[in-house]
Amino acid sequence: MDRQRRLIIALVFGCFCSLFLVCFDAALWGGGQFGYRDAGHFYYPLYQRVQAEWQQGRWPLWEPEENSGIPLLGNPTAAVLYPGKLIYAWLPYAWAARLYIIAHVALAFGAMLRAMRSWQVSWLGSGLAALTYTFGAPVLFQYCNVIFLVGAAWLPLGFLAVDRWVRLGSRPALLGLAIVLAMQTLGGDPQSAYLVGLCGCGYAVGVAWYRVRKVNGQEDQGTVEPGRQGYSWWLIPAVLMGLALWVAGTVFLAEWLPKLRPQGKPPPTLPWMLHVPRAVLIAWGVLGLALLERWRRQRWRSPLGWMLLGLVGSGALAAALAAAQLLPVLEFTQATSRAAGEGPHDIYPFSIEPQRLAELVWPSVFGISFGRNAYWGDAAQIPGIRQTIWVPSLYIGCLGLILAVAALRFRRGPARQVWLSVIVTV
Repeated sequence: MDRQRRLIIALVFGCFCSLFLVCFDAALWGGGQFGYRDAGHFYYPLYQRVQAEWQQGRWPLWEPEENSGIPLLGNPTAAVLYPGKLIYAWLPYAWAARLYIIAHVALAFGAMLRAMRSWQVSWLGSGLAALTYTFGAPVLFQYCNVIFLVGAAWLPLGFLAVDRWVRLGSRPALLGLAIVLAMQTLGGDPQSAYLVGLCGCGYAVGVAWYRVRKVNGQEDQGTVEPGRQGYSWWLIPAVLMGLALWVAGTVFLAEWLPKLRPQGKPPPTLPWMLHVPRAVLIAWGVLGLALLERWRRQRWRSPLGWMLLGLVGSGALAAALAAAQLLPVLEFTQATSRAAGEGPHDIYPFSIEPQRLAELVWPSVFGISFGRNAYWGDAAQIPGIRQTIWVPSLYIGCLGLILAVAALRFRRGPARQVWLSVIVTV
């Protein structure tokens, strides 16, 4: 290893340690505890109840204090069987609560660094990617909603395993993918596991589509189309104009549409939306049967069929690994009306307003929504501006944003780069 490379590696880990200490100094040495939003009033007492049950020699099955009693093992956010929660058995609860969050921030950094290095990205590029991902506001702020921090921490390893199976046909990658999906599910974020699988299926379809049509002769190098990336001069102003119209239309509809709703409990935005979950399951089943029939007609020789079969098998193994927690969750959600209490009227308030994309460049362009009342959207009284904010900012750093935009590829470039570009855009 030459001297320059050692210096770059030292710089990467030095930057990580500096940011790590800046963010968690109060928790590690100042006696502070994570208490903002759900971190203090929900997860801290919930995980304390789980650990109390374990310490008394009982399985954490029931919590009598909330809503006249709810299941613990059947509550995915309780993460009763997540291996990472062994830290609560080894340390005093207050310290375990701190280190559980801090360890997953470190895991997010290590996972992204590992993924980038596996994709032959330089140490400098890998370090920038890992630092941007870990300490960007969308991931770092999940310290107050730790189940989503767990999902984000394992996510890069899931994408890496998907890429190694789809592009290289690595069978050990399927075992790695199953472990990642199981960890995300047991950690309380099965949605992230579902999204990894969904993105993996899309990647398999895209790679198979390009290979079958022989768009280029460099499939072994992971490219999908040779040539030079080109852009039309009008693309940037067209995107800016479309974004401006999107913002204006959103603000107008936010003012006008609520006036059309009847009084009382907000109804679904569209009448058919209540049936969407069942329709989605049916659509997945029909699509799976159609692909299976096509694969049979091709005498089981379709590369796409084997790719999808591997992903499905990995998902099935993950479900088996997490079955001890998944089955009680399914039983609980089917046996109670409380599981169906939310709807579009609960989902949309947490959606990201289009004007908030400006936060990618300026972290507090609309003011600060916590600590003190400095959110200027309240003073301006702009219709539709004030919503329930999921994260206080979308900021990931200007350097990271510029490099990410420059690396976007939708037609030409390595297959994984095209895949990740589509994921980021969608």
